[in-house]
Amino acid sequence: VIEDEFREIIMPNIEKAIADISLQFPEEDLNCLAITEMPSGGQSEKIFHIINQKTNQDVIRFHVRRDHPPQEGFIFNFHYHTVHDQFQFHHELGVIYWDKNTPPQWMS
Repeated sequence: VIEDEFREIIMPNIEKAIADISLQFPEEDLNCLAITEMPSGGQSEKIFHIINQKTNQDVIRFHVRRDHPPQEGFIFNFHYHTVHDQFQFHHELGVIYWDKNTPPQWMS
């Protein structure tokens, strides 16, 4: 249902975030970065993470949170976290409105 908005709004921002984070690593370390295989299902936030395969540590975590502001319906808040701030700060990728009805579980 949100596929078009995701491709137009969120995907370009994910690509930019990956490009920006890759600039912070030496070129020889870029070959060690990999995307995790499986997103989390249900109401979990995880979309995917990029890890350093040498250290098996997360480098960047892409998440989506399902918010429900009172009287406004549901929205999907796409964001990411980086190792550079110990995954504490939300870096916004974009927000997509769903509907007043409850969205389905992830991966269902």
